Amino acid sequence: MIQLREQHTELSVRNHGQRLYTLRGVPETLAYFIGDFYHSFPVHRDRFTRHLQIAGNRYPIIFECDGESMRVKWEPFHRCEMHTELDVAEGQVVLRPLYFLDRMARKRVKLFWDYAVDLERQVLVRMEEQNEWDVQAKLYDEWIYGLEALDDEHMFYLSRVYRYWERLMNRDESSWEQLKAAIVERRPMVLPLRRAQSMPVYIPTPHLEAIRQRLVVKVNGIVTPLSGKNKKPAPCVPRHRLAVYPVQEDSGPSVSGQSMAVIRAECWWGECYAPPFEPAFSFFSYLAQYPGLPVPLRTKKRKKVLQEACMKLLLVSKPTEVENVLRSALSGRDFQQLDTKRAAKHVLKQFFSAYWGDDVWLQFHCGQWQLLSVDKAQEAKMYLLPYEQFGSQIFEGMVRHDEMRLSLDVFYQGLPGLYDACQAEGIELFYQTKPVALPQWEFSLDAQRHGGIDWFELRPEICCDGQLMTKSEVNEVMQASGVMEKDGVAHIFSLKAQEAFRAFSSAYQQESVGPGKEKEWVRVPRLQILDWIRLRKQGVKITLPPEDEAILDRLLHLEHIQAPPLPRRLQAKLRGYQKNGYVWLAFLYQHRFGACLADDMGLGKTVQAISILGGIKEGIISSLTNQHAPHLIVLPPSLLFNWEQEIKKFYPSLRVYLYVGSNRSPKFEGFDVVLTTYGVVRRDIENLESISFNLIVFDEAQAVKNMYAETTSAVRRLQAAFKMVMTGTPLENHIGEYFSLIDLCLPGLLGDYGKIKSKVMSATKDYLDVLERRTKPFVLRRTKEQILKELPAKIETDVYLDLNERQKSLYQFTIAQIRPTIEDAYRSKSRAQARIVALAAILKLRQLSLSPRLLYQDSHESSPKITFVVKRLSELMEADHSALVFSQFTSFLDLVESALASHHIPYCRLDGSTPTEKRKVLVKNFQESKNASVFLLSLKAGGQGLNLTKASYVFHLDPWWNPAVENQASDRAHRIGQTQKVSILRILMRHSVEEKMMTLKKQKYALYKAVLEGAMSRGSGASITKEEFDFLLS
Repeated sequence: MIQLREQHTELSVRNHGQRLYTLRGVPETLAYFIGDFYHSFPVHRDRFTRHLQIAGNRYPIIFECDGESMRVKWEPFHRCEMHTELDVAEGQVVLRPLYFLDRMARKRVKLFWDYAVDLERQVLVRMEEQNEWDVQAKLYDEWIYGLEALDDEHMFYLSRVYRYWERLMNRDESSWEQLKAAIVERRPMVLPLRRAQSMPVYIPTPHLEAIRQRLVVKVNGIVTPLSGKNKKPAPCVPRHRLAVYPVQEDSGPSVSGQSMAVIRAECWWGECYAPPFEPAFSFFSYLAQYPGLPVPLRTKKRKKVLQEACMKLLLVSKPTEVENVLRSALSGRDFQQLDTKRAAKHVLKQFFSAYWGDDVWLQFHCGQWQLLSVDKAQEAKMYLLPYEQFGSQIFEGMVRHDEMRLSLDVFYQGLPGLYDACQAEGIELFYQTKPVALPQWEFSLDAQRHGGIDWFELRPEICCDGQLMTKSEVNEVMQASGVMEKDGVAHIFSLKAQEAFRAFSSAYQQESVGPGKEKEWVRVPRLQILDWIRLRKQGVKITLPPEDEAILDRLLHLEHIQAPPLPRRLQAKLRGYQKNGYVWLAFLYQHRFGACLADDMGLGKTVQAISILGGIKEGIISSLTNQHAPHLIVLPPSLLFNWEQEIKKFYPSLRVYLYVGSNRSPKFEGFDVVLTTYGVVRRDIENLESISFNLIVFDEAQAVKNMYAETTSAVRRLQAAFKMVMTGTPLENHIGEYFSLIDLCLPGLLGDYGKIKSKVMSATKDYLDVLERRTKPFVLRRTKEQILKELPAKIETDVYLDLNERQKSLYQFTIAQIRPTIEDAYRSKSRAQARIVALAAILKLRQLSLSPRLLYQDSHESSPKITFVVKRLSELMEADHSALVFSQFTSFLDLVESALASHHIPYCRLDGSTPTEKRKVLVKNFQESKNASVFLLSLKAGGQGLNLTKASYVFHLDPWWNPAVENQASDRAHRIGQTQKVSILRILMRHSVEEKMMTLKKQKYALYKAVLEGAMSRGSGASITKEEFDFLLS
């Protein structure tokens, strides 16, 4: 008995209707079918075939299906032929199998294995052997896939043979009946015509004649022939198209998606399209996603080589060239292993055999069924052209074989090149459903400045393909986000055009000056004209008055500035880079700009500033003030002595007044230079803001980096014709500090801080680009590595020590105490308040890393750091080497001082409590002493402005958050005048907060380089975040 089940065919032996389970009395040919199990393997089919050959109709054959049971007769000399019918009617296509027995069509036929049962004649026959390329199987495969219309993108990379069985394994009951009908019984299926047209079936040419004989095609129920004379494909030329679709790619639940461009390859016949030839071009998605890819080929580097090799294979003109291409492509080090090379060759040859084969396309086109030629060479160009323009990145993460993707910004950048290549190769380029056009844009800008005012009047004009655009048309373009659809065409703007439009947007967003009138010009501050000048690189024509053109040329090209002579009474021999700094400062002064001199510590910023003061005094540089007005130098208290000595040394004819002390008076008549401190300015700003100074120098200007600090507000109220800031560390923690310094010397250059604070603090790549572009002409920074080739080497070493047992115990106890405090602060307080609480808590861990005595005065355990540094200093004293020892904690310096005294090591000390006059004496005695000694310094008081080249060793007893501060302190010794190699040692405790701080410092240094050196790769808005606190406590 043969029973046709849902998923299998079951054979059994019955006697008087009862199933037999024993072999007693059962003929040999039936014995194999005794039992209660399913027969679904090839061996079972072979046993059934053998039974029919031996026994034939000796034993009755009962066939049961769909509740119907009948006795059938085995007819060994007849065959059932299976044909395929495709009928188009009313916008749908019906796929129907046809069965022929003795050349007569049979309607009621059931199939199992290689057999067919004619239910009308009640006969069992063999199926005629199918051609090795079964068009009906291919159609059912494609149509099942289309009928489900699932969005499971992961299914795209599975092979067609495997795909529906994968779905079958994970089916739901609602879809099972349809799948069973298609897969097992091949009942008729219906698809919308457009969907069927998008899933064509490829037929290899060698099987074309056999397919013609078994394929019945109809239109509205009437049989029609397949088009094409002499049994050849119809001469219909497809259109090949690259269609671009913008999409938003999810980056995660809390992260906004990235804008991507999906480039889809499409083959069009009239109003229908289909993807390129999948067996060949699924190679790229196979590499990207297929889980069965050989393991050695899964590395990104090898995948890239295979993609490059595939592209070269697409260009070969003869199959004989394949071996040469493979030999060359796989000759690298990554394919030296024989198994790896063999696997790569196999994959590539498989692809090429599918690409080089001769195939046709079964398609309904122009009202009839046609066999159309597959132009694989032209299809290949739809992959070659994007690859040549964008590289292998278009294949990364590829899921569908007809879809490439990349960043939308990258796409816009390469769009003009892709457009030209597509035009040359006959490939259409579409944006969604609209053909793409690249308009010819002409941007022009007339900038005028009248009467020396600090504003430019800009008159912008935009022409599209030679036609001047109106304001409304420009606004429409600006709202189009890179694409404007007009007259059925998608006008896509290149990246350069988009940048120009963004810049021009402010010029077109003007208020009316009267009824029905619009402004023809827009005012921009003189300093912000640089934003417009950069557009010349984007092809924008900008017209400036000749004198302003000359100024901007020199501003952007330092070498074009005509150098004024050096002051005659300057008693210093300036180095080449210092002369350049003098020339640069003189130019900015003459044109009333502003300056930030940000040279590395120790490169002579002070002597460059003194030179410009001398040039003004001698009239070499024309003074910006009519009457004699003094210059003002604002600096930290520790630098008063240094500046006084430097002026006396390099330009003694400058008359200096020290505006400090309790008897100070704001009467500066008869003096050239006034020296004062930031603290004095803060206290006396009511008196000082009414005085018009000639030039103000803010030295060590990081002291006013906080925009909201009282001192910063005070110094911003000072009046001068020209302001310059000097600092070796213009950025320590976040971009807001840099903004503060630039806005101090160049007010308005970066805009209103209140309006753009969010941009400043987020420090995105785009904002960093703007920041660097606007400030670059006014910031001069040279590093020692660039300038002082003759300066002795600086060797930096991190020395890690272990906490003692007492420290470890207290450290863990303190972490357990402060962690809840920090968590509660971030839950219940504002971010700024929480940061203060967290920093105070972290401070305890830093103090414990130095010595428990800083927190527990009754503790008597020795500090590993003090033990180490005393031992090293003793050795250095014996070798006649002087050293600087820095710490941020004066309480720890007290412990170090006590240890040095007990070991009879000579030392001196300077911190915030040291009076100004005493500082002069301490520095002088240390520098001029003939004996080696140690200088103990607090990082804040002794880390800037001092010249301590007597020392050749520098010890940092505790790390600070920003490396620039430490570098500035180290450069008290490593600067001009140093003749010995300088060794910098950081003493750190292993497995402590200090070790974690070193990691955070690297991040701060990346931001520092981004702003000052133009490496716009990273930004950080806050000085320290909640995540960073968690890291410190981990």
